Amino acid sequence: MRTKVSICIPAYNQPDFLRRALNSIKEQSYQDYEVIITDDSTNNAVRTVVSEFLSDARYMYYKNNERKGTPGNWNEAINYAKAPLIKLLHHDDWLSNKNSLEIFVRMLEENPLANFAFSSSLNFDANQLLLSKNIPSKKQLLELKNNSTCLLWGNFVGAPSATIFRKSNAPKFDENLKWLVDIDFYIAVLKANPSFVFTELSLTSTTSRSDFQVSASYRYDGLLQLNEYYYLRSKLKLGIFNFPFTMKFIKLILKVIDMPGSRCALLDSNHVKNPCLEMRVALLLSQQKHRIKKLKSLLK
Repeated sequence: MRTKVSICIPAYNQPDFLRRALNSIKEQSYQDYEVIITDDSTNNAVRTVVSEFLSDARYMYYKNNERKGTPGNWNEAINYAKAPLIKLLHHDDWLSNKNSLEIFVRMLEENPLANFAFSSSLNFDANQLLLSKNIPSKKQLLELKNNSTCLLWGNFVGAPSATIFRKSNAPKFDENLKWLVDIDFYIAVLKANPSFVFTELSLTSTTSRSDFQVSASYRYDGLLQLNEYYYLRSKLKLGIFNFPFTMKFIKLILKVIDMPGSRCALLDSNHVKNPCLEMRVALLLSQQKHRIKKLKSLLK
């Protein structure tokens, strides 16, 4: 009989976090799963932890010959999956409750017209201190159903660990992206089929705002974020008449201009040398802001 769900764990160092994730799977009431760990690590620590679980034939471990990076390692894990449902679980995240996997699977089994489902999630820091709960409003859920690009001005779906999807209908994670890769994936899945399932139950717990995470290196890289918004604007064919996106884009440019580490790189880039309308507006607003600031200092 075919396994129902593949739990795909793209791992990168942090063996203690991985052990927590694997233990949360082991405790699940739902048992019809396989676990795929693809190891992008710089050492053998992940292999050592996984070896504790390999006596169970449902657990499979693959060491990448060459580093895949993010999201290449995510795609690598999914490539090995044999089940029709994909439950992506980052190595530093975990299933919150013993029935989390059962509920995830049930959401799609009971809604055959949907290809995508997600839950609310709890966000913790590296010391497992609760930071927040990610739960979308009814208005956001309605907007998501009508226009998935609304995620570009706020990712209320959350991390990939809070989702489950059908493998046969899912695109690859776009390896041209780092910061917006999850948002791009959600938009693509929901553009193909707007039907989705959501539960307010917090089925997953995620690690947030930790310096060891790969995403931490992108959080303060304003130019990388800006480049990805340019890329998605072109990929999704979003014009200036998409007002929410245009405003988000202008705000991001202003943010990058004010970031000391990104300002010089931005001003020396083709984004400024051959500016789009949003860039022109942002530069004018920035100039005006600095003029007002200078005037205020003179009047003191």
